[in-house]
Amino acid sequence: MLSGTEATGGLHLPEAVAAEEEAAVEVRFARRERQLVDGELRPAPLAELALRLGAAGQILAEGVQCGEARLVFFPAFGHFPFVVPQPIDVASARKHLLGLKPPFRLLLAAFLAVFPVRAGEPPVGTFSIVAVDPATGEIGVAVQSRIVAVGGIVPFAKAGVGAVATQAYANVRYGPAGLALLAERIAPDECLRLLTASDPLRETRQAGIIDAAGRAATYTGNECLDWAGGLVGRHFAVQGNILAGREVVTAMAAAFEGSEGLLEDRLLAALEAGQAAGGDRRGMQSAALLVVREGWGYGGLNDRYRDLRVDEHADPIAELGRILQEHRRLFPRPEN
Repeated sequence: MLSGTEATGGLHLPEAVAAEEEAAVEVRFARRERQLVDGELRPAPLAELALRLGAAGQILAEGVQCGEARLVFFPAFGHFPFVVPQPIDVASARKHLLGLKPPFRLLLAAFLAVFPVRAGEPPVGTFSIVAVDPATGEIGVAVQSRIVAVGGIVPFAKAGVGAVATQAYANVRYGPAGLALLAERIAPDECLRLLTASDPLRETRQAGIIDAAGRAATYTGNECLDWAGGLVGRHFAVQGNILAGREVVTAMAAAFEGSEGLLEDRLLAALEAGQAAGGDRRGMQSAALLVVREGWGYGGLNDRYRDLRVDEHADPIAELGRILQEHRRLFPRPEN
């Protein structure tokens, strides 16, 4: 399907694309690494990703051969809202992305998520929960892992949109790309399908996603380390890998469903229950809690209401609970 775009690559849409037609879409990106050929380092060939954009806005993977990529787009949209004849960098690509019509924004958002993790990165063996409180509109993520600073990897959330937890051999682009898809009112299970379909390492990924309405989905690749899996319930999804067993996510789900009160407390209760059921079978090291609500961040200028992390501690969940109480003392709920 790849059409003879020059070696510089390109994102190409045919000149005449009617709304009811399927558009052939080509994306190429240059690999960052070099390869050893006959004892000599040479630039690696372009990795190629072919997608088909259907009339209904769905994105279907035609084929993928991905190496580690640098994020540079070469769009040429002809009669579409803009024409960029030369390569553009990430910041420029995102600027132009905002001007695209929704179907093409979706395609680029999904494209942002396909880059694989660097070889040698440690797996984020962990357990997490994404959840929504429909009464307050608060959206949150909580996570614990036997890896340092898990809060810098797994949780993503945006008020009024939803939350994503990305783990195992985590593809951190699932976070911003997943939120972009949710913002287009794509259902969480379809978001996960789009995010994973073009990812060559999808079988090593795990993710949970929830939208602002409380619809949730979870994904576990077949190559995630045992025990690995997840559950979806009313207004939440739990998932984990390298766990003591299925009972970890079962206990988390039961704790969340059986608790009342503030979302932050229910998220913490889910972590405590997961750990009590065996947790990460390698042990404990770090934990994080993220709760967002529009205008409830510092000074009322953002949505990051509770953004708390324990980067390394012998008992990170207990320490996270202590920090939460201190944070509440200093930053009480604005409604109070």
